Amino acid sequence: MCVLSTVKASVLSMAVLLPSLLTQVDAFLMAYEVKDHLNCKVSTTLLREAITTPSAQMVVDYERLELLGGISPIY
Repeated sequence: MCVLSTVKASVLSMAVLLPSLLTQVDAFLMAYEVKDHLNCKVSTTLLREAITTPSAQMVVDYERLELLGGISPIY
């Protein structure tokens, strides 16, 4: 059985991106909430990166920060 859809292709292509967009928004809101709860003065973007695991398969994760922390001198 074949069903004809009246949804435009442009709308459908944008709907495919919705889960990814919601995941990004959720990650930023979680980082903002942690920042507010801990009352720390770090950027929300860096905090989001710090709490994102590699298994989340997002654009950024904490491995980059681990690498930077491992190569920077401690004074």
